[in-house]
Amino acid sequence: PMSAVLITIGKVAVGGHDALDQNASGVMPLIEAAAGKVICRMRPTDTVVGHDSNRPDLVAAMRFESPDAIRAFLESDGYRRQVPYRDRAFAEIHSYVAIDV
Repeated sequence: PMSAVLITIGKVAVGGHDALDQNASGVMPLIEAAAGKVICRMRPTDTVVGHDSNRPDLVAAMRFESPDAIRAFLESDGYRRQVPYRDRAFAEIHSYVAIDV
């Protein structure tokens, strides 16, 4: 089976840093339990192509066994319990399933 990467890009909400920390501490063990691995969790600092107003505060990438494993992780009860923290943490968030090209 082909592995897949969950890529999340977000802009943190004003006053959202505590919720971001709560979301991260709740989600990290769930990723491990789903046999996922965090590849990176980073804060972009400079825009080198495109408009700076579009620069996110967080870019994270997590590898899973398959696209279906990512969907199962996102649909799990454990992850759904973290959604209120995620929603408070981010003013804008986008997540993508990516596969090798």
